[in-house]
Amino acid sequence: MNGRKEKKKKGLHGWRAFLVVFASGTLAAFLVVGLIVGGLRLFASTITSGLQGEGSSSQGFVEQSAKPQVSVPPGKLDVCGRTLPTTDGIDIDRLDGEEDYHDDALGGEGESGERVVRDECDWELTPAYTSINKWSFTFSYEAILESSGEDREDRAIRLFDDWKMESQKDFSEIINEGEGGYSDQSYFIYGEVEGGAEGAMSALVRTRSAVYEMRIVGDPGREERIPEGAFSHEIDNMVERLDQAFNARIPE
Repeated sequence: MNGRKEKKKKGLHGWRAFLVVFASGTLAAFLVVGLIVGGLRLFASTITSGLQGEGSSSQGFVEQSAKPQVSVPPGKLDVCGRTLPTTDGIDIDRLDGEEDYHDDALGGEGESGERVVRDECDWELTPAYTSINKWSFTFSYEAILESSGEDREDRAIRLFDDWKMESQKDFSEIINEGEGGYSDQSYFIYGEVEGGAEGAMSALVRTRSAVYEMRIVGDPGREERIPEGAFSHEIDNMVERLDQAFNARIPE
């Protein structure tokens, strides 16, 4: 022996080296996956935000388009011809023509500064309530778009009161009546009318300077009276759409 001791080699060898390399590789893999997942989440978030922004813009446009118009073109406010046929939640078929439609702006009718639109239409209604036959549905309205003297809404309030008294006369028996809870002003009657029908309802509504009435008469062939809720269901489905139409068409 030469008397010199061999120096031990520094560093990791064997299984220890294997564990270090394995752990380092695993950690690096996790870091790469984390970066990829983070990038994908950021991309998805950006796309979602963009879509939500587009949806908000679209909703804002719809709300803006529903604001009252400055003026209404002649013949544009046609609830019987335009609004009711496209109302969701009701199944109706029109029985009459359009001969009752009146708009002062058509053909130069009406006095200067005065414009009233009115109409009445008859329909067959297939109710959601179980019924052998269809029901009779009559819709009428009068909208004061321009008024040279009295305030338009004041005129509509007086018109509402007049229609209310006339509606009461149409019922041979009133079972229930009262505030309808619709729009600016409303009133309903539930009972029976002449002709043997087992149940009928009339709902009178004022939206700003427009007054309209929905009158539904049930199946005359029934032995039992149709419940009040069956009529209310049909009217509820119409009121929201009608309220939107009048609010959008009546000028400020």
